[in-house]
Amino acid sequence: MSHTPDAQPWQGPLTKSPALTGTGAQSDHLFTVTGACELVVSGRITTDNGGTANMTVLMLETDDGTAQVDITASGVTLTNLANDTAVFRNGLAASSLALSDNVAGDVIEGGDAGQGPVETSFIVNAKDSVATYVQATYSTSDNPCPLVIEWTCYWRPKFGNGLVVAS
Repeated sequence: MSHTPDAQPWQGPLTKSPALTGTGAQSDHLFTVTGACELVVSGRITTDNGGTANMTVLMLETDDGTAQVDITASGVTLTNLANDTAVFRNGLAASSLALSDNVAGDVIEGGDAGQGPVETSFIVNAKDSVATYVQATYSTSDNPCPLVIEWTCYWRPKFGNGLVVAS
């Protein structure tokens, strides 16, 4: 007889709204992961300051200070979008973040042609003895970029030492 352990309950939400400064390619640490954890991360525009913000190739990845691993592909553009526009992961790492623009209302299907969940979780196994982050990477020509994205993370440990905190 096999035994399947009960899934750990989801923790959170954790939130982070980094100041978007600098031009060109930029990265902002959002959440710090210890051990192995399952995460669901999404973002929403909370301030667009007039609809003139320029942000392109937005993606999520891990960063251990030496190497980065894609959580999503780059490609989402958040230029001139309304407040409460949302971005979230709903596919494999080869997929860009899904964009849900609320200007005319929007419907998003699951990550696998309606077969999978709308928000796809992922597991990060932090590098041993090194700070490992989930970060947003993007490009902008605005310094500072007037866009504010509130990132939200729900998480659960895969083993006893798992932990996620806002960076």
